[in-house]
Amino acid sequence: MKKPQTAQMAGILGVFLGWAGAHDWYLGRKKPAIIHTSLAAGSILLAIIAGLIIQSVPTTARLLGRTTAGMQWGSALTILSYLIAAGNTIWGIVEGIILLQRGEKALVPKSAPATVMVKPTVNTVPENSNLTPATPVDLADNQPVTPTVQPASTAAASVAAPTVVAPKPPKKPLNPATKKKIILWSSIGGGALVLGIIAWVVIAIVTRVDYGDTYRVANELRAKVNSIYQEYGCGRAVDYADSTWVSERTYNSYVSDCKEVLDGVDDMVKRLSETSGVKRNEKISNQFNNFQEAYHAAIPDIHTINEKLDLYQAWHTFTVKVDDLTAKSTDAEFKSAADILAKSGNPTMAAYGEGWLERTLAYAHAYQAYWDAPSDAENKTQLRNDMNNKQSEQRLWISENRPDVAELVGLEFNNTSKMYNSYRNLFSTIADAYERHYDFGSGDCTELFDDVVICE
Repeated sequence: MKKPQTAQMAGILGVFLGWAGAHDWYLGRKKPAIIHTSLAAGSILLAIIAGLIIQSVPTTARLLGRTTAGMQWGSALTILSYLIAAGNTIWGIVEGIILLQRGEKALVPKSAPATVMVKPTVNTVPENSNLTPATPVDLADNQPVTPTVQPASTAAASVAAPTVVAPKPPKKPLNPATKKKIILWSSIGGGALVLGIIAWVVIAIVTRVDYGDTYRVANELRAKVNSIYQEYGCGRAVDYADSTWVSERTYNSYVSDCKEVLDGVDDMVKRLSETSGVKRNEKISNQFNNFQEAYHAAIPDIHTINEKLDLYQAWHTFTVKVDDLTAKSTDAEFKSAADILAKSGNPTMAAYGEGWLERTLAYAHAYQAYWDAPSDAENKTQLRNDMNNKQSEQRLWISENRPDVAELVGLEFNNTSKMYNSYRNLFSTIADAYERHYDFGSGDCTELFDDVVICE
Protein backbone atom coordinates (compact mmCIF):
# COMPACT_ATOMS: atom_id res chain seq x y z
CA MET A 1 0.00 0.00 0.00
CA LYS A 2 1.35 3.38 -0.98
CA LYS A 3 2.35 5.54 1.96
CA PRO A 4 0.47 8.88 2.15
CA GLN A 5 2.40 12.08 1.64
CA THR A 6 3.32 13.99 4.78
CA ALA A 7 3.88 17.69 5.17
CA GLN A 8 7.05 17.07 7.17
CA MET A 9 8.72 15.09 4.38
CA ALA A 10 7.56 17.59 1.76
CA GLY A 11 8.94 20.47 3.86
CA ILE A 12 12.34 18.79 4.27
CA LEU A 13 12.53 18.18 0.52
CA GLY A 14 11.58 21.80 -0.11
CA VAL A 15 14.29 23.18 2.19
CA PHE A 16 17.09 21.01 0.83
CA LEU A 17 16.02 20.15 -2.73
CA GLY A 18 13.42 22.80 -3.40
CA TRP A 19 15.57 24.23 -6.25
CA ALA A 20 14.96 20.98 -8.17
CA GLY A 21 11.23 20.92 -7.33
CA ALA A 22 11.60 17.73 -5.23
CA HIS A 23 8.79 18.70 -2.82
CA ASP A 24 6.40 19.44 -5.69
CA TRP A 25 7.22 16.15 -7.41
CA TYR A 26 6.65 14.42 -4.05
CA LEU A 27 3.22 16.03 -3.63
CA GLY A 28 2.27 15.49 -7.27
CA ARG A 29 2.26 19.17 -8.18
CA LYS A 30 3.53 18.82 -11.75
CA LYS A 31 3.32 22.42 -12.92
CA PRO A 32 5.48 24.06 -10.20
CA ALA A 33 7.75 21.00 -10.26
CA ILE A 34 8.41 21.48 -13.98
CA ILE A 35 9.07 25.20 -13.44
CA HIS A 36 11.60 24.49 -10.65
CA THR A 37 13.39 21.85 -12.74
CA SER A 38 13.46 24.06 -15.86
CA LEU A 39 14.92 27.01 -13.92
CA ALA A 40 17.59 24.77 -12.39
CA ALA A 41 18.53 23.29 -15.79
CA GLY A 42 18.55 26.75 -17.40
CA SER A 43 20.88 28.20 -14.76
CA ILE A 44 23.30 25.26 -15.12
CA LEU A 45 23.25 25.57 -18.91
CA LEU A 46 23.95 29.30 -18.79
CA ALA A 47 26.84 28.70 -16.39
CA ILE A 48 28.35 26.13 -18.79
CA ILE A 49 28.04 28.50 -21.76
CA ALA A 50 29.58 31.34 -19.75
CA GLY A 51 32.48 29.08 -18.80
CA LEU A 52 33.09 28.15 -22.45
CA ILE A 53 33.10 31.80 -23.49
CA ILE A 54 35.52 32.77 -20.72
CA GLN A 55 37.81 29.88 -21.64
CA SER A 56 37.99 31.21 -25.20
CA VAL A 57 39.56 34.42 -23.88
CA PRO A 58 43.39 34.38 -24.01
CA THR A 59 44.99 33.15 -20.78
CA THR A 60 47.09 36.29 -20.42
CA ALA A 61 44.01 38.50 -20.49
CA ARG A 62 42.28 36.39 -17.83
CA LEU A 63 45.31 36.39 -15.53
CA LEU A 64 45.77 40.14 -15.84
CA GLY A 65 42.06 40.79 -15.42
CA ARG A 66 41.86 42.59 -18.73
CA THR A 67 38.42 43.47 -20.03
CA THR A 68 37.58 41.89 -23.37
CA ALA A 69 34.36 41.32 -25.26
CA GLY A 70 34.51 37.63 -24.36
CA MET A 71 35.02 38.39 -20.68
CA GLN A 72 32.06 40.78 -20.70
CA TRP A 73 29.74 38.24 -22.32
CA GLY A 74 30.92 35.48 -19.99
CA SER A 75 30.50 37.63 -16.88
CA ALA A 76 26.99 38.74 -17.91
CA LEU A 77 25.83 35.16 -18.50
CA THR A 78 27.44 34.01 -15.24
CA ILE A 79 25.60 36.69 -13.25
CA LEU A 80 22.35 35.79 -15.00
CA SER A 81 22.78 32.10 -14.15
CA TYR A 82 23.51 32.97 -10.50
CA LEU A 83 20.38 35.15 -10.26
CA ILE A 84 18.17 32.44 -11.70
CA ALA A 85 19.68 29.78 -9.41
CA ALA A 86 19.38 32.02 -6.32
CA GLY A 87 15.77 32.96 -6.99
CA ASN A 88 14.80 29.35 -7.69
CA THR A 89 16.54 28.12 -4.52
CA ILE A 90 14.94 30.77 -2.28
CA TRP A 91 11.52 29.96 -3.74
CA GLY A 92 11.96 26.27 -2.91
CA ILE A 93 13.20 26.98 0.64
CA VAL A 94 10.27 29.31 1.38
CA GLU A 95 7.78 26.69 0.19
CA GLY A 96 9.51 24.07 2.37
CA ILE A 97 9.34 26.27 5.48
CA ILE A 98 5.65 26.94 4.89
CA LEU A 99 4.99 23.20 4.64
CA LEU A 100 6.84 22.57 7.91
CA GLN A 101 5.02 25.37 9.76
CA ARG A 102 1.46 24.62 8.61
CA GLY A 103 1.79 20.87 8.86
CA GLU A 104 -0.92 18.68 7.41
CA LYS A 105 -3.19 21.70 6.92
CA ALA A 106 -0.94 22.76 4.08
CA LEU A 107 -1.88 19.54 2.24
CA VAL A 108 -5.67 20.25 2.33
CA PRO A 109 -6.81 21.85 -0.93
CA LYS A 110 -8.12 25.35 -0.45
CA SER A 111 -11.18 24.66 -2.58
CA ALA A 112 -12.53 21.70 -0.42
CA PRO A 113 -16.36 22.00 -0.17
CA ALA A 114 -17.95 22.57 3.31
CA THR A 115 -21.63 21.66 4.14
CA VAL A 116 -23.31 23.26 7.17
CA MET A 117 -26.47 21.66 8.54
CA VAL A 118 -28.87 23.55 10.85
CA LYS A 119 -30.69 21.46 13.53
CA PRO A 120 -34.41 21.37 12.71
CA THR A 121 -36.98 22.87 15.14
CA VAL A 122 -40.21 20.90 15.76
CA ASN A 123 -43.33 22.85 16.99
CA THR A 124 -45.40 19.90 18.34
CA VAL A 125 -46.41 18.44 21.63
CA PRO A 126 -45.21 15.00 22.32
CA GLU A 127 -47.82 12.35 21.69
CA ASN A 128 -47.83 10.87 25.25
CA SER A 129 -47.35 14.15 27.09
CA ASN A 130 -49.78 15.08 29.94
CA LEU A 131 -49.07 18.72 29.51
CA THR A 132 -51.86 20.88 28.26
CA PRO A 133 -50.68 23.36 25.83
CA ALA A 134 -51.35 26.94 26.67
CA THR A 135 -54.33 28.43 25.05
CA PRO A 136 -53.36 31.05 22.70
CA VAL A 137 -55.01 34.44 22.93
CA ASP A 138 -55.96 36.61 20.05
CA LEU A 139 -54.22 39.87 20.70
CA ALA A 140 -56.60 41.80 18.53
CA ASP A 141 -59.77 41.26 20.63
CA ASN A 142 -58.48 39.53 23.77
CA GLN A 143 -60.51 36.42 22.92
CA PRO A 144 -59.09 32.99 23.48
CA VAL A 145 -58.35 31.04 20.43
CA THR A 146 -59.17 27.42 20.36
CA PRO A 147 -56.10 25.57 19.33
CA THR A 148 -56.28 22.98 16.72
CA VAL A 149 -54.83 19.67 17.82
CA GLN A 150 -53.26 17.60 15.10
CA PRO A 151 -52.66 13.94 15.22
CA ALA A 152 -49.20 12.70 15.90
CA SER A 153 -48.71 11.59 12.34
CA THR A 154 -49.77 14.96 11.03
CA ALA A 155 -47.62 16.72 13.61
CA ALA A 156 -44.63 14.78 12.56
CA ALA A 157 -45.25 15.81 9.02
CA SER A 158 -45.44 19.43 10.03
CA VAL A 159 -41.91 19.43 11.34
CA ALA A 160 -40.15 22.46 10.00
CA ALA A 161 -37.85 21.59 7.09
CA PRO A 162 -34.16 21.84 8.02
CA THR A 163 -32.24 24.79 6.63
CA VAL A 164 -29.21 23.63 4.60
CA VAL A 165 -26.43 26.01 3.54
CA ALA A 166 -25.41 24.91 0.05
CA PRO A 167 -21.66 24.56 -0.44
CA LYS A 168 -19.87 26.61 -3.05
CA PRO A 169 -19.71 24.64 -6.25
CA PRO A 170 -16.18 23.33 -6.83
CA LYS A 171 -14.21 24.67 -9.74
CA LYS A 172 -14.77 22.69 -12.84
CA PRO A 173 -11.63 20.63 -13.45
CA LEU A 174 -9.69 21.22 -16.63
CA ASN A 175 -10.31 18.93 -19.49
CA PRO A 176 -7.43 16.38 -19.57
CA ALA A 177 -6.78 17.22 -23.22
CA THR A 178 -6.63 20.95 -22.41
CA LYS A 179 -4.34 20.26 -19.44
CA LYS A 180 -2.00 18.27 -21.66
CA LYS A 181 -1.94 21.08 -24.20
CA ILE A 182 -1.09 23.63 -21.49
CA ILE A 183 1.76 21.46 -20.20
CA LEU A 184 2.95 20.77 -23.74
CA TRP A 185 2.97 24.40 -24.80
CA SER A 186 4.56 25.48 -21.51
CA SER A 187 7.33 22.94 -22.06
CA ILE A 188 7.72 24.02 -25.68
CA GLY A 189 7.87 27.67 -24.62
CA GLY A 190 10.49 26.99 -21.94
CA GLY A 191 12.52 24.86 -24.31
CA ALA A 192 12.27 27.50 -27.03
CA LEU A 193 13.49 30.14 -24.56
CA VAL A 194 16.50 28.04 -23.60
CA LEU A 195 17.26 27.20 -27.24
CA GLY A 196 16.90 30.87 -28.13
CA ILE A 197 19.46 31.82 -25.50
CA ILE A 198 21.84 29.11 -26.73
CA ALA A 199 21.36 30.18 -30.36
CA TRP A 200 21.94 33.80 -29.42
CA VAL A 201 25.20 32.96 -27.63
CA VAL A 202 26.38 30.69 -30.46
CA ILE A 203 25.59 33.33 -33.08
CA ALA A 204 27.40 35.95 -31.01
CA ILE A 205 30.48 33.70 -30.86
CA VAL A 206 30.37 32.69 -34.53
CA THR A 207 29.78 36.21 -35.84
CA ARG A 208 32.34 37.76 -33.52
CA VAL A 209 35.01 39.63 -35.46
CA ASP A 210 38.54 38.71 -34.42
CA TYR A 211 40.35 41.92 -35.31
CA GLY A 212 43.48 40.59 -33.59
CA ASP A 213 43.87 37.80 -36.15
CA THR A 214 43.24 40.23 -39.02
CA TYR A 215 45.80 42.66 -37.62
CA ARG A 216 48.51 40.02 -37.18
CA VAL A 217 48.16 38.72 -40.76
CA ALA A 218 48.01 42.28 -42.12
CA ASN A 219 51.14 43.23 -40.17
CA GLU A 220 52.98 40.24 -41.60
CA LEU A 221 51.86 41.11 -45.12
CA ARG A 222 52.87 44.73 -44.63
CA ALA A 223 56.55 43.74 -44.47
CA LYS A 224 56.18 41.95 -47.81
CA VAL A 225 54.41 44.88 -49.47
CA ASN A 226 57.05 47.30 -48.21
CA SER A 227 59.82 45.07 -49.57
CA ILE A 228 58.16 44.81 -52.98
CA TYR A 229 57.82 48.58 -53.11
CA GLN A 230 61.28 49.43 -51.77
CA GLU A 231 63.28 46.48 -53.08
CA TYR A 232 64.36 47.04 -56.68
CA GLY A 233 65.35 43.46 -57.43
CA CYS A 234 62.22 42.61 -59.40
CA GLY A 235 62.28 45.81 -61.43
CA ARG A 236 65.98 45.44 -62.21
CA ALA A 237 65.51 41.82 -63.22
CA VAL A 238 63.11 43.03 -65.91
CA ASP A 239 64.97 46.18 -66.94
CA TYR A 240 68.47 44.68 -67.19
CA ALA A 241 67.69 41.41 -68.94
CA ASP A 242 69.36 42.65 -72.19
CA SER A 243 72.15 44.55 -70.46
CA THR A 244 75.65 43.27 -71.12
CA TRP A 245 77.36 45.57 -68.65
CA VAL A 246 75.47 44.04 -65.70
CA SER A 247 77.45 40.97 -64.74
CA GLU A 248 75.84 37.56 -64.54
CA ARG A 249 76.47 37.42 -60.81
CA THR A 250 74.84 40.80 -60.17
CA TYR A 251 71.84 40.00 -62.32
CA ASN A 252 71.34 36.65 -60.64
CA SER A 253 71.23 38.44 -57.30
CA TYR A 254 68.38 40.59 -58.64
CA VAL A 255 66.43 37.49 -59.58
CA SER A 256 67.15 35.83 -56.24
CA ASP A 257 66.06 38.91 -54.28
CA CYS A 258 62.87 39.18 -56.31
CA LYS A 259 61.96 35.55 -55.69
CA GLU A 260 62.61 35.93 -51.98
CA VAL A 261 60.45 39.04 -51.72
CA LEU A 262 57.56 37.46 -53.58
CA ASP A 263 57.80 34.11 -51.81
CA GLY A 264 54.60 33.46 -49.88
CA VAL A 265 53.04 36.87 -50.56
CA ASP A 266 50.09 35.37 -52.44
CA ASP A 267 49.38 32.98 -49.56
CA MET A 268 49.42 35.92 -47.14
CA VAL A 269 46.94 37.83 -49.29
CA LYS A 270 44.68 34.77 -49.33
CA ARG A 271 45.00 34.32 -45.55
CA LEU A 272 44.09 37.97 -45.00
CA SER A 273 41.01 37.59 -47.21
CA GLU A 274 39.80 34.70 -45.01
CA THR A 275 40.04 36.55 -41.68
CA SER A 276 36.82 37.64 -39.99
CA GLY A 277 37.83 41.31 -40.06
CA VAL A 278 37.93 41.31 -43.88
CA LYS A 279 34.84 39.12 -44.22
CA ARG A 280 32.55 40.89 -41.73
CA ASN A 281 33.67 44.50 -41.67
CA GLU A 282 32.31 46.24 -44.75
CA LYS A 283 34.81 49.10 -44.74
CA ILE A 284 37.80 46.77 -44.39
CA SER A 285 36.36 44.46 -47.04
CA ASN A 286 35.99 47.28 -49.58
CA GLN A 287 39.53 48.51 -49.01
CA PHE A 288 40.87 44.97 -49.26
CA ASN A 289 39.20 44.57 -52.67
CA ASN A 290 40.89 47.79 -53.83
CA PHE A 291 44.27 46.55 -52.61
CA GLN A 292 43.78 43.14 -54.23
CA GLU A 293 43.05 44.77 -57.57
CA ALA A 294 46.18 46.94 -57.32
CA TYR A 295 48.21 43.92 -56.18
CA HIS A 296 47.25 41.82 -59.21
CA ALA A 297 47.98 44.76 -61.51
CA ALA A 298 51.45 45.24 -60.00
CA ILE A 299 52.33 41.53 -59.81
CA PRO A 300 50.49 39.61 -62.54
CA ASP A 301 50.53 35.81 -62.72
CA ILE A 302 52.05 35.37 -59.29
CA HIS A 303 51.84 31.58 -59.60
CA THR A 304 54.14 31.52 -62.68
CA ILE A 305 56.42 34.36 -61.69
CA ASN A 306 59.35 32.11 -60.75
CA GLU A 307 59.27 30.40 -64.14
CA LYS A 308 59.22 33.80 -65.86
CA LEU A 309 62.14 35.03 -63.77
CA ASP A 310 64.05 31.90 -64.78
CA LEU A 311 63.50 32.81 -68.45
CA TYR A 312 64.79 36.32 -67.81
CA GLN A 313 67.79 34.87 -66.07
CA ALA A 314 68.48 32.46 -68.95
CA TRP A 315 68.26 35.25 -71.49
CA HIS A 316 70.58 37.53 -69.56
CA THR A 317 73.11 34.73 -69.08
CA PHE A 318 73.01 34.02 -72.84
CA THR A 319 73.41 37.71 -73.66
CA VAL A 320 76.44 38.11 -71.38
CA LYS A 321 78.13 34.94 -72.70
CA VAL A 322 77.58 35.98 -76.32
CA ASP A 323 79.12 39.37 -75.57
CA ASP A 324 82.23 37.61 -74.26
CA LEU A 325 82.59 35.43 -77.39
CA THR A 326 84.71 36.36 -80.41
CA ALA A 327 85.17 34.94 -83.88
CA LYS A 328 88.18 33.10 -82.51
CA SER A 329 86.13 31.26 -79.82
CA THR A 330 85.82 27.52 -80.09
CA ASP A 331 82.79 25.65 -81.33
CA ALA A 332 82.27 24.30 -77.81
CA GLU A 333 82.03 27.83 -76.40
CA PHE A 334 79.47 28.81 -79.03
CA LYS A 335 77.48 25.65 -78.39
CA SER A 336 77.62 26.24 -74.62
CA ALA A 337 75.98 29.64 -75.08
CA ALA A 338 73.25 28.23 -77.37
CA ASP A 339 72.53 25.42 -74.88
CA ILE A 340 71.43 28.02 -72.32
CA LEU A 341 68.45 28.90 -74.50
CA ALA A 342 67.85 25.29 -75.51
CA LYS A 343 67.49 24.31 -71.85
CA SER A 344 65.29 27.28 -70.91
CA GLY A 345 62.12 25.39 -71.74
CA ASN A 346 60.82 28.18 -73.98
CA PRO A 347 60.34 27.06 -77.60
CA THR A 348 60.96 30.54 -79.05
CA MET A 349 64.21 30.95 -77.14
CA ALA A 350 65.32 27.46 -78.04
CA ALA A 351 64.63 28.05 -81.76
CA TYR A 352 66.50 31.33 -81.66
CA GLY A 353 69.47 29.69 -79.97
CA GLU A 354 69.59 26.99 -82.62
CA GLY A 355 69.46 29.52 -85.51
CA TRP A 356 71.97 31.77 -83.82
CA LEU A 357 74.40 28.86 -83.35
CA GLU A 358 74.14 27.81 -87.01
CA ARG A 359 74.90 31.25 -88.41
CA THR A 360 77.47 32.15 -85.80
CA LEU A 361 79.44 28.97 -86.45
CA ALA A 362 79.27 29.64 -90.21
CA TYR A 363 80.73 33.08 -89.68
CA ALA A 364 83.32 31.85 -87.20
CA HIS A 365 84.46 29.10 -89.58
CA ALA A 366 84.71 31.58 -92.49
CA TYR A 367 86.62 33.96 -90.27
CA GLN A 368 89.09 31.28 -89.23
CA ALA A 369 89.49 30.07 -92.83
CA TYR A 370 90.33 33.54 -94.00
CA TRP A 371 92.89 34.22 -91.29
CA ASP A 372 94.38 30.75 -91.50
CA ALA A 373 95.06 31.09 -95.26
CA PRO A 374 98.47 32.47 -96.32
CA SER A 375 98.49 36.05 -97.43
CA ASP A 376 99.61 35.05 -100.96
CA ALA A 377 96.92 32.39 -101.34
CA GLU A 378 95.02 32.57 -104.60
CA ASN A 379 91.61 32.30 -102.86
CA LYS A 380 92.41 34.89 -100.20
CA THR A 381 89.98 37.40 -101.71
CA GLN A 382 87.28 34.78 -102.05
CA LEU A 383 87.76 33.74 -98.41
CA ARG A 384 87.47 37.35 -97.25
CA ASN A 385 84.29 37.90 -99.24
CA ASP A 386 82.84 34.68 -97.83
CA MET A 387 83.72 35.82 -94.32
CA ASN A 388 82.07 39.19 -94.83
CA ASN A 389 78.97 37.58 -96.33
CA LYS A 390 78.60 35.14 -93.44
CA GLN A 391 78.97 37.98 -90.95
CA SER A 392 76.33 40.07 -92.73
CA GLU A 393 73.98 37.09 -92.87
CA GLN A 394 74.47 36.51 -89.16
CA ARG A 395 73.82 40.11 -88.23
CA LEU A 396 70.78 40.40 -90.48
CA TRP A 397 69.29 37.18 -89.11
CA ILE A 398 69.86 38.32 -85.51
CA SER A 399 68.21 41.69 -86.12
CA GLU A 400 65.19 39.98 -87.69
CA ASN A 401 64.81 37.09 -85.27
CA ARG A 402 66.11 38.30 -81.92
CA PRO A 403 63.15 37.96 -79.49
CA ASP A 404 61.99 40.74 -77.18
CA VAL A 405 62.18 38.95 -73.86
CA ALA A 406 59.84 41.41 -72.11
CA GLU A 407 57.18 40.85 -74.77
CA LEU A 408 57.88 37.12 -74.96
CA VAL A 409 57.77 36.42 -71.22
CA GLY A 410 55.29 39.15 -70.31
CA LEU A 411 56.66 39.96 -66.87
CA GLU A 412 56.29 43.53 -65.68
CA PHE A 413 56.23 45.19 -62.29
CA ASN A 414 54.15 48.29 -62.79
CA ASN A 415 52.21 50.46 -60.36
CA THR A 416 53.90 49.10 -57.25
CA SER A 417 53.45 52.56 -55.77
CA LYS A 418 49.67 52.30 -56.27
CA MET A 419 49.68 48.88 -54.61
CA TYR A 420 51.76 50.25 -51.73
CA ASN A 421 49.46 53.26 -51.12
CA SER A 422 46.35 51.07 -51.34
CA TYR A 423 47.75 48.72 -48.73
CA ARG A 424 48.68 51.58 -46.40
CA ASN A 425 45.04 52.68 -46.35
CA LEU A 426 43.89 49.10 -45.71
CA PHE A 427 46.36 48.54 -42.88
CA SER A 428 45.48 51.85 -41.23
CA THR A 429 41.79 50.88 -41.19
CA ILE A 430 42.57 47.45 -39.73
CA ALA A 431 44.80 48.98 -37.04
CA ASP A 432 42.11 51.51 -36.07
CA ALA A 433 39.51 48.77 -35.77
CA TYR A 434 41.84 46.65 -33.64
CA GLU A 435 42.56 49.57 -31.32
CA ARG A 436 38.80 49.84 -30.63
CA HIS A 437 38.48 46.08 -30.05
CA TYR A 438 41.91 45.42 -28.61
CA ASP A 439 42.68 42.13 -26.86
CA PHE A 440 44.63 43.43 -23.87
CA GLY A 441 47.56 41.31 -22.88
CA SER A 442 48.12 39.99 -26.43
CA GLY A 443 51.18 42.20 -26.92
CA ASP A 444 50.22 42.98 -30.52
CA CYS A 445 50.32 46.74 -30.05
CA THR A 446 51.66 49.35 -27.63
CA GLU A 447 49.53 49.71 -24.48
CA LEU A 448 50.05 53.18 -23.06
CA PHE A 449 47.23 53.19 -20.50
CA ASP A 450 44.33 50.90 -19.62
CA ASP A 451 42.23 52.11 -22.52
CA VAL A 452 44.86 53.71 -24.77
CA VAL A 453 46.38 51.46 -27.44
CA ILE A 454 48.50 52.32 -30.45
CA CYS A 455 48.75 49.81 -33.28
CA GLU A 456 51.17 50.80 -36.00
